[in-house]
Amino acid sequence: KQWYQRRVRGFILKKWEEKSTMNALVSVLAPKDNSTFILEYMLDLNKLDTRQIDVMIKLGGGNTNPFLRTILLNLADQNVLNENVKYLFQKINLALCCEQN
Repeated sequence: KQWYQRRVRGFILKKWEEKSTMNALVSVLAPKDNSTFILEYMLDLNKLDTRQIDVMIKLGGGNTNPFLRTILLNLADQNVLNENVKYLFQKINLALCCEQN
């Protein structure tokens, strides 16, 4: 499973600018449970740009758990919200997060 996740991540990083390729990939993967992949991909949230975060949100579909966990991990021992945590807060459905968790 980890091999698959590394391969998918490598593919995403290589094909990032090709919108049609990314849209096709997301449409195939979004119906699946991608929580583990999303959590691993977003471990270093500070290094991602907003386009990458948007693709991960699409990939997550209606599953808010990996995004809530990412936010919580990034809030630990922090005094200030970084820009990507703020962006993620704005993009996810907090009401749905509360309902699911």
